[in-house]
Amino acid sequence: MSITEKCLCGYDFNLDWNLDEKIKVVKCPKCNNEMKFQNPNFKEQFFVNKHANVEENNLTNKLYKKNSNDQIWWVNNRDQFGEHVFTFDKKKYYNLFKDYPYNLTSEEQKIFDKENPYWANYFADRK
Repeated sequence: MSITEKCLCGYDFNLDWNLDEKIKVVKCPKCNNEMKFQNPNFKEQFFVNKHANVEENNLTNKLYKKNSNDQIWWVNNRDQFGEHVFTFDKKKYYNLFKDYPYNLTSEEQKIFDKENPYWANYFADRK
């Protein structure tokens, strides 16, 4: 889906959205102004189990915690190189690179940042 947006300088441009994109950051080609847009057709429920590339009935034997007292479960999916999928409740799954921090609740983000300081620092520019 394509939507026309306008920069403060007056330049019109088209943004192409996928259904799973919530936010897009773009630079105006005319003035180089950086802008953040929200997908007007984004549906939160689209993310439930969407990014986990493993069958749901096989998840229980693929979930692990980095520390026994953590609240976050990680999916051990060795078939997907570079994919980092995690869950708080074993029902809704997040893809680290696509969903953090935009699709986490504020409480989930606090928990994630506490349990994963490396990733919190890595994505500090997204906050």
